[in-house]
Order: sequence, then structure tokens, then C-alpha cells
Amino acid sequence: MTKDNNSYKNVRFKDNVNLACFNDLESVIFEKHPELAKLKNILINAGALSSLLAGSGPTVFGLFDEQKKAVSCRDGLADSYPVLILTRTQ
Repeated sequence: MTKDNNSYKNVRFKDNVNLACFNDLESVIFEKHPELAKLKNILINAGALSSLLAGSGPTVFGLFDEQKKAVSCRDGLADSYPVLILTRTQ
């Protein structure tokens, strides 16, 4: 797409974040460790725009567009997961 194309101006990261987030190892890792797939689904259901296995695991992260959603998700998972890190981009 060129900058002159009107559709380029209307593309928003928030609406297309899933197009940029993929990890080919997820299918292999999730088959062996279904609890990681479950966590990914929990993050999506909690309002994450996308969720992904980081590298070859065991970290799973979610991308949220609102701090309130991220904090609520983190607080809801705190009793089940020993390490939860909430951070934000600049």
C-alpha cells in the first residue's frame, strides 16, 4: 500500500494486531502443554487484543489497549499464576 492510498490512512494497529502476531511454535507447544493454550484464551477473553506464546515458551503475553483491562486480567490471574508482569509501552 502506498501513502497515497486512502485505505492506508484508515489502517489502525488496534484493529489489525492479530495480523502481526503469530508464532509457528504455538501448535507444537500447545499440544504438549495445553495449559499455555488455556492461558492464551483467558487473556483474549479478558479483553486482550492479541495473545501469543513468546518464543518457544513458557511465557504467554497479552496486548491490551486499556490499562484497566490489563490490571483486571492480572488481578484475576494472580492466585493461579506465580509470575505476572504488567508493563506498558511508551
